Amino acid sequence: MWRSLKYYSIDILNLQLHRLTDDQAFALKAALSGNNVFITGQAGTGKSFLVKEIFQQLEQSGKNVAIISSTGISGTLSKDLKTPVRTVHSFYGIGTGDLPWKLLVQKASSK
Repeated sequence: MWRSLKYYSIDILNLQLHRLTDDQAFALKAALSGNNVFITGQAGTGKSFLVKEIFQQLEQSGKNVAIISSTGISGTLSKDLKTPVRTVHSFYGIGTGDLPWKLLVQKASSK
C-alpha cells in the first residue's frame, strides 16, 4: 500500500520546486531509511529525477552511494552526478556472466 507523503525537492541552482509523486516520495523515504530500492517505470515518469534526488540527499548525509543499472543505456544519467552508474555485471565484477554459477556467486559475494 502506498502512503501519501508530502515531499518537495528544491533545485536551488535553477530555482525550481519539484513536487514528488506519492510513489516517488515513498521510494525516496525508503532509500533515505537505508533500504535498497529498485526503480522502474515507463519513459517520462521521473525515474532519472528520482535517482538523482536520492543520490544527492544520501551523499549530503555522508553516505557512500552506488547506483547500479540493469543496462548501460539507463546508466547515462551519471553525467549529472559525481559517481559513475555501473551495470550490475560491472559492479559485481562478473563480466559477461559466462563462468560457472558457483564462481559467479563467489565473485559477487566478495564485493
